[in-house]
Amino acid sequence: MPLTHLYPAKKLTVPVDYMFWRSHAHFLFDNIAAAVVAVDTSGYITIFNSEAEQVFNRHAEDVLGMPLQKVFPNLPSHEYYLLRILKTGKELKDAEFSYCPYTSQEGIFSHSVALVKGQHGTVDGAIWLRKDLTCERRFQKEVNNVEIQAIVSQIAAGTAHEIRNPLTAAQGYIQMAKQQCPPEVQEYLEIAMEEMNQINRTITEFLAFIHPGEEGLQFISLNNLLEDLLQLMEKVGTMVNIEFIAHLDNNIPLCLLDSELMKQAVLNVLRNAIQSMPQGGRLSVYTSFRRDTDEVMIDIADTGAEIHADVLDRIFKPFVSMKVNSPGQALTLANRIVQHQGGYMQVCSKKDRGTSVKIFFPVCKS
Repeated sequence: MPLTHLYPAKKLTVPVDYMFWRSHAHFLFDNIAAAVVAVDTSGYITIFNSEAEQVFNRHAEDVLGMPLQKVFPNLPSHEYYLLRILKTGKELKDAEFSYCPYTSQEGIFSHSVALVKGQHGTVDGAIWLRKDLTCERRFQKEVNNVEIQAIVSQIAAGTAHEIRNPLTAAQGYIQMAKQQCPPEVQEYLEIAMEEMNQINRTITEFLAFIHPGEEGLQFISLNNLLEDLLQLMEKVGTMVNIEFIAHLDNNIPLCLLDSELMKQAVLNVLRNAIQSMPQGGRLSVYTSFRRDTDEVMIDIADTGAEIHADVLDRIFKPFVSMKVNSPGQALTLANRIVQHQGGYMQVCSKKDRGTSVKIFFPVCKS
């Protein structure tokens, strides 16, 4: 079919090939995963694609032909990128922002603004493209975490092999020396033995990080587990003036978990919370059942110091710690154990309100 048949002759005011490519351009704009808005030289909206409709919750037919400032009346003047480029000619390419100025939505967004020029180089308007990179960046972050865990696993395996063998030999010699030394010397040998035991426990944690294990899976009550741990930790907490509060939901179902590993994971979180309150405070533990997602949640909240955003972003990475000169692996190991058993963790921290560590586990319906 000739191109002239696509459009009635009486309606054509521009060359057919121009109208043909213009219609195809609109089709392309409607099928890209980015919000596209364009204006003419007077600031009137000429393109408002389907993605833009979803982002702004506005229909294209309601905004096309309208002034940009009338469609977005509450936007600060310096945020009108489309109008500003018409005056300055300064284009913006793939600039990343942590919010979208037109919707106040938080996330990671790529913004590009360019001039639209005609056949002879004359400026016909401007076009703005916004792409949501939040999921892409989150995926990249997860990939990086996996790579880091793989590296740490290799280091841990090497550390266990290189340290444990001579450590075992040294412990044996100390035991022999204790039998032949006077009591005043045995006291120092006891201290040395305890320090070696601490090294051995650290190595065990590294090994657990590599292979959390599955042989101990059984249906357990998280409430019972938490009650046992809180009873243990209260003795430590009362020494530094920490008040313990527990709100445990009696209706939460059993979860298929490794009881011993779960004790280790929760204990690590509780210890971190206590260490964040050296001057005393309040440690609250909650459990609940989220019926909408079929998940059991443990929430461990403290009133300690705020965890800064730069630390919070990498809180589950190895050797991240709030304590000076103390590489942390408590939360890294806890997160590793939780993930290995099908759960996930979230950490939220606010100034003057403390930190909340939430642990989620799916309910095993079988």
